[in-house]
Amino acid sequence: MSNYIMQVDFFGNNVRAESEGSLVSLTDIVKAGNKWRADAVLPLKTLQAIVESVGFQEFLKVTQANKPDEEVFFTVGKGNQRRTMAHVILAIYVAEQLSPEFHYKVIETFVEGKLLEFRELGGTEFKNLNAAIDLYLPGRKGKDNKGVYITTAIALRKKLLGENAVSSQWAECSVAQTHSRYAAEQWLVKLLQQGLVRDFEHLKELISKV
Repeated sequence: MSNYIMQVDFFGNNVRAESEGSLVSLTDIVKAGNKWRADAVLPLKTLQAIVESVGFQEFLKVTQANKPDEEVFFTVGKGNQRRTMAHVILAIYVAEQLSPEFHYKVIETFVEGKLLEFRELGGTEFKNLNAAIDLYLPGRKGKDNKGVYITTAIALRKKLLGENAVSSQWAECSVAQTHSRYAAEQWLVKLLQQGLVRDFEHLKELISKV
């Protein structure tokens, strides 16, 4: 399993999230939530005050009890790079302390939209697409297809993220884009497996239609 790092925009602030362990930076969550509070002319809140509150500590114990094999709350880095990471469940709790709108957006992104799950699915399905190219793309079986993988990845990226998109933008893509990527890759894998792709040029043509 790969760990996909994402930078999710909330109110113009990037919130770091990681697919492995469903982790979210509480440090970033509080910065983003305080942006909303500042715009609403509300007093700012500190991460320390939130995590030291009785409510958070009680919820942390419940989370740890239900996820005994996972590290759900910890601090990494030093100085300006220091950040507190936590399971997305705890990130949702912290967002609730900052604003109703932010609370809803975090739930919409990570629970309803399953952003981290689909980011991981997209990465995994691209590996499956490469394997399908090796096995089923006419004229490519037994050959070095690294160049085909790269060209396919670029074509998919341009189609789904825009003509000038670069690969690092997968780390910043929206819920809709993560879903679209997975669906497109899954569709292409099925077409290859069913023998419906004539050659590499046809594969590129199909990508333009996803």
